[in-house]
Amino acid sequence: MKNVRKNFCTRFLAQLVTPCDSRLLPWKDLRFLKRISNKGSVPAWFTYLFNLVVISNSSSFFLLPQFRIPHSYTVASICSIDISRNYLFNPQWAISFNRDTNSFLVGRVIITYSALRNEALISHWIASSVDDLLSEFTACQGCASAILRSSTSKTLLKRCPSEKRFSYVPLSSLIRYPTKPHTYIHADTRSVSLSASLGYAKCLLLFYLFAPVRLPPMLNQVSRISDILLPSSVSTLYIDGSFLPPSSHLTPSMAYAWTAIDSDSFILESHYNTIPSLFPSALRPKIFALLHGLDSLPRYSKITVTTDCAQLISLWSTYVDAPFNPKMLKEFNHFLWSWTRAIISQKNLKVTLNKVPAHADDSLNNHVDDLAKAAHTDSCLSSISPVILAPYFLQFNSFPVDMNIRKFIGDIFDAKSLLTLALLPRFNLNSSISDIDWACIKFCFNNKQLQSSHRNGRSEFCAFRIKILLDMLLTLTTLQRRKPYIYDPS
Repeated sequence: MKNVRKNFCTRFLAQLVTPCDSRLLPWKDLRFLKRISNKGSVPAWFTYLFNLVVISNSSSFFLLPQFRIPHSYTVASICSIDISRNYLFNPQWAISFNRDTNSFLVGRVIITYSALRNEALISHWIASSVDDLLSEFTACQGCASAILRSSTSKTLLKRCPSEKRFSYVPLSSLIRYPTKPHTYIHADTRSVSLSASLGYAKCLLLFYLFAPVRLPPMLNQVSRISDILLPSSVSTLYIDGSFLPPSSHLTPSMAYAWTAIDSDSFILESHYNTIPSLFPSALRPKIFALLHGLDSLPRYSKITVTTDCAQLISLWSTYVDAPFNPKMLKEFNHFLWSWTRAIISQKNLKVTLNKVPAHADDSLNNHVDDLAKAAHTDSCLSSISPVILAPYFLQFNSFPVDMNIRKFIGDIFDAKSLLTLALLPRFNLNSSISDIDWACIKFCFNNKQLQSSHRNGRSEFCAFRIKILLDMLLTLTTLQRRKPYIYDPS
């Protein structure tokens, strides 16, 4: 179980579907797009996903309605036709769509023409099968809409011995067919095998031609968590957070506060509130204080944020000042940092962070610290849920996930293992579940270093752990099931 989870690579369904959001990508296409490993056979998880999200008895991998992904979240790797060598032989595989006949044309772009003509000469290739999941094509031997081979340049004929039919196609209706740059054409059979399936190429072209343009979010449509709008005279924000762990409180409690001052050090506004105790930590309320304060600023503000938290300033330089890094998703509070980046970008804020000593003689820092602590006991406050308004967030059974995704999946596996152990018949029959120290058992299951004595470095307890999970220990119940003729089940 641990090895499966350790080697598990987290992916989103949007990475595994076509840009037109209607089909699951075949394993061959995923390999070509390098979204999965290029080694081994089709894994069990993909087979399970196929049975879960694809319509039953659908040979074209059509998704069930509840698993459709909006266009704005799908991944579209579209390559345009290279027109840098107009009027020169520049072969490149392409796919085109004829709006008049509602038909697709796959072939090689032989030559492109300048902007005055804005068209390309493309050869005709026909799919060897009606199955869109395949990618085998043969040269067209003749059709009514094509130009005869004899009507083309003799120079081109020498370079295209396999093609016999050609057409002039507008460049606006062409995209590159997703395949390797140098695809071998079998001269004897006049056939070719392209990298991606025809179905994926069709979806890519239709998305390119008809999908709505993905516009950036408008500034007047930014989702807000703050109903406060500070004046343009604000120059400094003091922020702080407070965290009460379960040891000092019935349940974990997190609260934040900020104070806005102008250039004359007059307090313009102060605000404090509590946030839900999801993923409790001392840093989380401080980040939310920063987020709420920035959301209260007017656009084009130049602000100095003052805090006594050195960790927040360090993470700021990593996750806000630097370009986006996918490794950010491995950290706690990753969607809060992403939201902070979005607010700064959409409001064109210029933010400078300033560090002040904690519990020093700075009266404004002490003031905002007292406000954050007072929020825990203020019964008139209503907790703000930042999850609903975030630009994106992950969910597991409607539970927001704002931590390392792999670690969260590991916790799910651990909980499942512990539940499997608790439901074993030996515990239900011989003792009460409440009499078992489950916290200690969970610690033992997660501790790999216990009783390490094997030469290969594996723990003896690891074998015991696997056996007890799979009900393989030589208990009387197991022996009665294996050898009922020796051990009487009665």
